[in-house]
Amino acid sequence: MSELALERTEVVIKQARDVDGILDAAVRGLQLKALAHGTGGILVTRQAPGRFTLELSNDVPFGYTYEKA
Repeated sequence: MSELALERTEVVIKQARDVDGILDAAVRGLQLKALAHGTGGILVTRQAPGRFTLELSNDVPFGYTYEKA
């Protein structure tokens, strides 16, 4: 987790067909937390095939979602 992360979620996906749905649900959850904090955007990082971390981070502008491989 980066030093500026306000919240972090790790997601492991076993079926390729589930990637979009699971990541979308995780992003929506962090969007609600971002609204509650009033700060931070979402950083989605692919750690390995099927493994992602999603962070509510001050490194990302509020209202934005960045992806990192």
